[in-house]
Amino acid sequence: RQSETLSRHVFLREIIVAVKVLDLVSQYGKDPAITSSLNRFDWYIIPQVNPDGYEYSRVSDRLWRKTRSRNITINKWCVGADANRNWGHRWGEAGANRSPCSNIYAGSRPFSEPEIVDLVTWQIPNLVIYISLHSYGQLLLSPWGYTQARPDNYADQVAFLKHNCKLLDRLLYRKMNITDPASGTSIDYMQDRGVPYIFGVELRPLDAYDTYAFSLPPNFIRPTGEEMLAGLIALGDYATVHKKL
Repeated sequence: RQSETLSRHVFLREIIVAVKVLDLVSQYGKDPAITSSLNRFDWYIIPQVNPDGYEYSRVSDRLWRKTRSRNITINKWCVGADANRNWGHRWGEAGANRSPCSNIYAGSRPFSEPEIVDLVTWQIPNLVIYISLHSYGQLLLSPWGYTQARPDNYADQVAFLKHNCKLLDRLLYRKMNITDPASGTSIDYMQDRGVPYIFGVELRPLDAYDTYAFSLPPNFIRPTGEEMLAGLIALGDYATVHKKL
């Protein structure tokens, strides 16, 4: 069967992402739409890409973002790299930082972080959908991240985004035109590999004024999960019809 990968919780302060991944698993066999979607694909769900960073965010620094690798500078150690800027495609270009103390440090080289090496060396057969979930901003993101240039399958990507945005319109999800570039990302890497459907999703809150940011109140948890699952099901439906999967 065709495969779909759901990669989550790269940045540890985005706790809502890790919390909601289990909904997809727990509702299998109970929710007809989720069950049907899961039955059409072999799903590979990665709830925790960065376990060392997660543990550090849990016990020491709630807003920790990076991995926990050690990087020496001229006069001090700085810890971690941005796991979503450490992938090999167009690594270290626009929107990445070469300073080890930066929150968007791209690492010493492409795939310097073992967490990312593990993902890349894990060969998933017939991968047709890759989704990278983050928070926050309520955005739907598509390649490329490092440039304003558009990929060859841009029209197909946009057709899906319009389909999904129509579904999520009342939930204020928006298609993101690139404003802040980011290079070395997982979605750009998967696009370069030729995966047909690749998206980044920024979950709740919309929060233009940073009222909640990464500290989402409990009453946001249920609607975040509901709209996320609706989007994933819509993506599977669209891919099945248009790619005859």
